[in-house]
Amino acid sequence: MNPEDALRRMVNPSSIAVVETSRTPGKVGYSVVKNLLESGYTGPVVFMLGGPVTWSLEEVARHNSRRRNT
Repeated sequence: MNPEDALRRMVNPSSIAVVETSRTPGKVGYSVVKNLLESGYTGPVVFMLGGPVTWSLEEVARHNSRRRNT
């Protein structure tokens, strides 16, 4: 992948996974989710609350891709 495509994918993602989200105002995880939702992003988002991360970003993207195709 050339640098231009890599940058485009980073600033215009097809899906997003937010790890360690929080429902507590003032915490970083809460702010990330709030800003994401208020930004107008319309792609698939997976929120992961606590615990160990069990999915890689590639697995999240494949999962969301399958959901769109069914």
